Amino acid sequence: MRWIDMIAGAFLIKEHGPRQYYLGNDYTYHEGQDIWTYGCGTYTKEAIDRVERIFGCLLKEGTSLPVKDCHPDMDTSPLLGLADHRKFQMLLGML
Repeated sequence: MRWIDMIAGAFLIKEHGPRQYYLGNDYTYHEGQDIWTYGCGTYTKEAIDRVERIFGCLLKEGTSLPVKDCHPDMDTSPLLGLADHRKFQMLLGML
């Protein structure tokens, strides 16, 4: 805390102390075990909410990955337009 107080004396700091959410991760301190754990529940929920605002409500279904007969070099589907290309880039960035 001494270092944090010195930094806070020289720079504007919104808040200091243990973080519960930082850089897309949820942090939890378990005092009895003296350990920190982290997860991505908040980020995942916000990402799903963002995707559903753009694409509408998503169906919750499982699909199998066609690893046996997967030939992307043979794909003949049309290229994306600019708007869909930007959406794809956004989704890729979120991953």
